[in-house]
Amino acid sequence: NRAYFLNYTPFVDWPRTLAWGGFDIALNPVLPNEFNRCKSNCKYLDFAMAGIPGVYQRFDTYDCVRDRNTALTASTEDEWYLSIRALIEQPDLRRDLAANARAHVLSCYNIDDHIGLWESTYERVAKVEPNVEAQCQPLALPQAEAGNSASETARV
Repeated sequence: NRAYFLNYTPFVDWPRTLAWGGFDIALNPVLPNEFNRCKSNCKYLDFAMAGIPGVYQRFDTYDCVRDRNTALTASTEDEWYLSIRALIEQPDLRRDLAANARAHVLSCYNIDDHIGLWESTYERVAKVEPNVEAQCQPLALPQAEAGNSASETARV
């Protein structure tokens, strides 16, 4: 009989908030738009590592979620209702999804297992020649009010 909405939590406090929050279910609805399509799946990763089973929007951002294996997905109101209800009424399902999601994240997102990919990517990027030279452009500041002689041009 409790529900929490987390508004803003500083980044450094986020893992502790998840670990100590006593959360049973994570809900992550997102509007299907270009802005959200550009987001990462970090909420899934965070909730999975904290052992919190979740319901995620069926959307590009959460393609990594294996429906009914690592979490539940939904897109319609009815699907959201049924998914939330299933997690409320089935503690075994919550436990299994949380365990599977954590195992999924540890096996697929562990940087130690993929450090070679990161190194080779950075090496390739470092070899690319820049095609545009950075230039220092003058920035005109707004005109000062009458009697104020602070009107100058700044360099950025």
